[in-house]
Amino acid sequence: MSNKILSVVLAVLFTSAVFAQSAELNYKAKGRAFMTAKIYFSNQNGGEEITPEEFFDYENIFFTIVPATPDGKNYFKESEISEDLGLIKLKQGFSDIQPQAALRPVLSAEGKIEKVIMSFAKRQVKLFVPFSFVSPVDTAIISNLSDEYYKYYNKYNEKYVSGINLSDEKEYIDAFTILMEIVDDTQINEEIMHYDFYQHASETLIETCIEQQADSLTKTFSRLSGQFNKNFSLKTLKSCDSIIKKLHETQDVFAPYMKLDFRNSRVYQQKFDRLFDDLSAEMVKNYETYNKSKMQFLETKTYNVYQFSLFVDVLAQMVTHLDTLRLLKGVNQLDISVLNKLPVKKEELNETGWYNEFELLVGVINQNIKNTGKILGDSAMNNLQRQVADQRQPYYEIFLAFNNLEQKEMLFKDYLKNAIERCTDIVLIKNMEMWILGYKLTTENIDPQTVSRINEGIRLIETKEWLQATSIFDVITRQANNVAPPWFYAGVIKFENQETFSAETLFEIALKLYPQYIAPRVYSINSAFNQGLYDNLLKSIDQAILANDIWYFHSWKAKALYELKNYKQVIAEINDNCLTRNPWDIGQYFVLGDAYLELKDYTNAEIAYRKTQEINPFMESQLFNEKMIMLQKRRTQ
Repeated sequence: MSNKILSVVLAVLFTSAVFAQSAELNYKAKGRAFMTAKIYFSNQNGGEEITPEEFFDYENIFFTIVPATPDGKNYFKESEISEDLGLIKLKQGFSDIQPQAALRPVLSAEGKIEKVIMSFAKRQVKLFVPFSFVSPVDTAIISNLSDEYYKYYNKYNEKYVSGINLSDEKEYIDAFTILMEIVDDTQINEEIMHYDFYQHASETLIETCIEQQADSLTKTFSRLSGQFNKNFSLKTLKSCDSIIKKLHETQDVFAPYMKLDFRNSRVYQQKFDRLFDDLSAEMVKNYETYNKSKMQFLETKTYNVYQFSLFVDVLAQMVTHLDTLRLLKGVNQLDISVLNKLPVKKEELNETGWYNEFELLVGVINQNIKNTGKILGDSAMNNLQRQVADQRQPYYEIFLAFNNLEQKEMLFKDYLKNAIERCTDIVLIKNMEMWILGYKLTTENIDPQTVSRINEGIRLIETKEWLQATSIFDVITRQANNVAPPWFYAGVIKFENQETFSAETLFEIALKLYPQYIAPRVYSINSAFNQGLYDNLLKSIDQAILANDIWYFHSWKAKALYELKNYKQVIAEINDNCLTRNPWDIGQYFVLGDAYLELKDYTNAEIAYRKTQEINPFMESQLFNEKMIMLQKRRTQ
């Protein structure tokens, strides 16, 4: 027998329990003896067999009285109908209900009164409330009708049976939902609470659904958690998370029951709360384990591993990336979509097949940011610190700066300045300077609305909407004339529209307000170089170095000296001021090699050129080959 059929059978047995639909009543005293009658629920003709469908069509409820005196008398006298049986009442609660019509005798074949039919108006009797019959000399035992004769029984019995079947099929949420319809409807229909199956449906079955659903989810979570601790898979970890989410959703479904006054309602609320606490605590441990497993890559690998070098570099680019100015408000989580603005890096991640792994690492770092307000933890930072001498860019200093952004903004600024001193990547330099400008705007309490307007102008510059951008910065330079960035961006607009002299004037105003401003000097330096004004270029660079003694300006000085044919000074500048700050930039070795070549120091020229390949064997080799061919020709001349 299938579970479903068994459930239906059990439901039928459960709802077909023996009901007291008949009772004996002493209706008359005769000396010390009593005249006794049996009263039973009947059809309108006194028959003991009555179907619920037949009963539903009646406007009245009928009971039949038959003799039950021990002396064997099997008929009533006519006088007994009016004098004795007519005094019988139906008592329900505190109410005495009179028959709605005169008693109707039923004659036997011999013409004797073998039974008497009483009728009561259905509207006066609550069918689901127990009742008893009362005579002047006796009160019968309490009787009640079988549930099947109640008006709405079939409707709710179907729900009950459906709830059993769904529960057997382990569809606990659906089973609970349909069983709760029975419970909820008791608010508007008192009858339901009197069904014999009501307690089983409203407590036993519903509690089984709650327990089984919670138990099923808990077992699934335990299984997945066990799998995770073997494979440290993010997919498995997210599956664990989804179970907790489903548990929350389940509790939301069960919540209405937990607020009711059933015996165990509050108990289940407490059980769910404890369950959430336990599973959440385990998830915290799992995430810590996952983060640790993924972070081991940053905690243990070295720059000799290309994947490590690439990941650290891309992370630094993402951390520092800033298109517009921002007031400092702690560390934001990393946005993987920033890679779309770093197409070369994104392509390399895809080509090497490391994109997904990198994305997972970003997710771990974001979790670390959320939990601690820091980019990297102590172990990863210690690993980077041990390798400071081997890092191509000042990655350690960058991450150290952002680790302090949440609590120590002054240190954040200082660490970024240290990073800029060694940085050879102009994009990183520009981004870090944007953060430093954000620090200045924050500490100077610049109106956020002013910052918002500056950023609006920056976005217009990026899309080359010059007239709108000009309009914005014309206003801002008046409203905030002591703030450097608006003057700089007003200069950028002039520069991009070939108004070079006007641009220089605006750059100078920005530099007077903020002498350490790098971006205006970069424009001036590039402009002088492109025009071949090398004396002016050298002068601008020296001024820039006085304000910011950084690798980037020293590398430009070496280029300017080379164009002025001061080759010995080129060599000195690179050896003393560039290589000492960052020995990993390839471009400086080409300039160094060119300077040695012009001095006919072919040995050192070759050493410098070959250094580029030693530093980065993955680089495009065309320029290196051209330099080596030129060196070979010069040697043979």
